[in-house]
Amino acid sequence: MKDRDVYFEADPQFCEEDFSAWVELTAALRRLMDTSTKLRGRKQIIQSLTEKVNQLETELAAHKGQRPVSAFAGFNPHRVARTSPFCPIMGELSPLAPPVELFFEGDKVVGTVTFDDIYQGPPNCVHGGIVAKTWDLVLAYANMTKKIGGPTAYITIHYRQLTPLHKPLRFEACLDRLEGKKIYTKGVCYCEGEIVTEAEALFINTIDHMYAVESARVQSD
Repeated sequence: MKDRDVYFEADPQFCEEDFSAWVELTAALRRLMDTSTKLRGRKQIIQSLTEKVNQLETELAAHKGQRPVSAFAGFNPHRVARTSPFCPIMGELSPLAPPVELFFEGDKVVGTVTFDDIYQGPPNCVHGGIVAKTWDLVLAYANMTKKIGGPTAYITIHYRQLTPLHKPLRFEACLDRLEGKKIYTKGVCYCEGEIVTEAEALFINTIDHMYAVESARVQSD
């Protein structure tokens, strides 16, 4: 159970100001990665930059340890980003995340994002795998509006058009139907009012079991 404890554990002394400072660091690292895809320097400049980045990594490593923020903080529709702060799609503490911003409109979940060059696939377009990852997240959170959810069994993406970089995207998803433990969810992504992708997925409902296991762990501590 040790790994699971680390996954859910949080340091109660790690305050909101600490979290905000970490968010700012993550945003800076995100900009660093994006800038690194646009370098025009030659060998000597690149080597000099590499030394500086290596030094930064050494400084960061000196503070490495068990993270003070839980990887899953529980679903809160009013602070969705805090649910999974290290998520590579929406996590405020993940340099990999664009990040996607999620909010709710009735029974529908909406994700908005503008992808930069680091997510490029075809020329001037988002990599299809990044689009699929985004859909996996948005569809999963549509389930959470009904207090259900679990692992993805399959997801189908219909790529109607290439998904452009540097333009605002709007992902919309909602629950389609329930069949026992099977959750069917669907959605549409728009760019400037036009459909670029559609998605449908099957999830297996295990969220009640997950919360029951975590609740039992907390009670036993």
